[in-house]
Amino acid sequence: MKKFLILLVLLVSSCENEKIVTIEEGLPIIDYESRVTISEVTDGDTYKFLWKGEVWKIRLLFIDCFEIRNGSALQRQAEKFNISTDSAKALGFKAKELAQELLIDNEILIRRDSSEPNFDSFGRLLRTLEVNGENFGDILGAKGLAADTILD
Repeated sequence: MKKFLILLVLLVSSCENEKIVTIEEGLPIIDYESRVTISEVTDGDTYKFLWKGEVWKIRLLFIDCFEIRNGSALQRQAEKFNISTDSAKALGFKAKELAQELLIDNEILIRRDSSEPNFDSFGRLLRTLEVNGENFGDILGAKGLAADTILD
């Protein structure tokens, strides 16, 4: 119990602006890294996983895959690369397929980048992903399946 209280005090002092949770809760919100099993791929850069009976959405940091739905975002991506919206959309579906192949039902290491917010405006966790020892964003980029590599 004494060790737990010391650990809790350390957490409180190091995370002044963070929501503080106990170690027993084990939420990935404040963890530097967590191992999770991806259960669903929404698109090339957005996924879902189950954590303690609750579904969490996760958005891949630093990579923006091509959209898989028609709309202004897909149009902007297509124009940026001087390709048709159909071609851009096809690249989006290839990114989704690759994510399904490499991420679904595999244990994935998700990492928080402390220079980035914990959540985006849609309430998704913002994380990098590592699969089989490789950064998944790097895999998408190397295969030309990222509309943008965001390094800022």
